Amino acid sequence: MLERNRFNLIWQTPCHEAFLLHHFRGQEMRQPATTREAKELLQRIWPSNYVKGMDAGDYGVVLTPEHVAIARGAEPEFSDFLAKIGWD
Repeated sequence: MLERNRFNLIWQTPCHEAFLLHHFRGQEMRQPATTREAKELLQRIWPSNYVKGMDAGDYGVVLTPEHVAIARGAEPEFSDFLAKIGWD
């Protein structure tokens, strides 16, 4: 059903904040055990106030193409997705 409707699914373990951590050098392999731990770690390194539910523009203020390249190295499914949509 996902492919028929052209949806792509990327699982973020344990949460979105852990995925975002992988965009920062030195955090690529960090695997927080809980959502709370992931959020606390992210808030320490996010250069402005990170809040859950930010829109794409807010992410774009912080995350550069270099951050995306770092995450691609740490998150193979993310890298595959970006390649699939033409972001090589």
